[in-house]
Amino acid sequence: KFVSRVDQLSIGVYNEAVTFTESSIAPCELSVQLITKIREIVRNQASQSGFACSTVDGLMTVGAATIPLLMKEVQASSAFRVWEVSVCELQMVDLSGLNENEKCLFWINVNNMMTMHRFARGIIQGAGVFEMTASMRNFKYNVSGYIVSIMDIEHGILRNCSAKLVIFNTFTSNLGFSEKDPRNALALRVARPLLSFLLFQGTSCGPPLVILTRPANIDEDLLRFSSYYLKKIVRIEKGSGSAFSSSTHTIFLPDVFKVYMKDFGDTRQAMLAQVSWIVGKGSFSELYEKMLKDKISPKISYIPFSFIASM
Repeated sequence: KFVSRVDQLSIGVYNEAVTFTESSIAPCELSVQLITKIREIVRNQASQSGFACSTVDGLMTVGAATIPLLMKEVQASSAFRVWEVSVCELQMVDLSGLNENEKCLFWINVNNMMTMHRFARGIIQGAGVFEMTASMRNFKYNVSGYIVSIMDIEHGILRNCSAKLVIFNTFTSNLGFSEKDPRNALALRVARPLLSFLLFQGTSCGPPLVILTRPANIDEDLLRFSSYYLKKIVRIEKGSGSAFSSSTHTIFLPDVFKVYMKDFGDTRQAMLAQVSWIVGKGSFSELYEKMLKDKISPKISYIPFSFIASM
């Protein structure tokens, strides 16, 4: 149930078009419904308008050049306006009974949904860290009475127990919640390093949009989606020598392994073992196992983060 708002909207809060007075849907179920619907709206609008949009391995991809025009048409659609009312139901969800698995599923879905919503609202980041950070800090939802931004969800809730960033600058300060912040009640109490590979940020180098649906199997699904993403990114490049034992081999990893290195092991070798486990069977793991057997110490090159908008 909801009523129309008569007071002034909160600044930057994008799910207060109406005020919900109650919600009868469980939080995880609601998050799945809402994110599935916005993905469907974008996909249908792309099809109707003739924009480049494809589904690869069940995941939607949209050409970078297409995004601004497509999102402009999504925003003007009646389906999106109806969805923006539906997303207001998050105001009244009851999060008090969620276990750790359910909290992880719910907040990853909400994070990914908010990024899609941000794009549909035409708030598409530029090619720099300032624009990206500003868009994540300023796009907010009212969830169960708590006002949270995309940045709050990632760093205050989902990464609450993650290792601290190894990169410090003006854009990485004031992440997370203070001890007295009531939103601490929302935070995960168990570290989930693999969520790094499921947080959709709408960038060309980041993970694709995924939807989690099985709280009881959350760890299985985190590993499955992480493996899918890393298999497309992680690679080993042979050095100039023809022999495999050449010491100039280089392993290319996403920048997240440098930023959150401690999440994946206390040593370089422990981190690479984690990468091999996440990626699973395939050419990378086979080559890495051969390196270990031959006592080869490859170089590591971190792939720079790209802020170019993509889906």
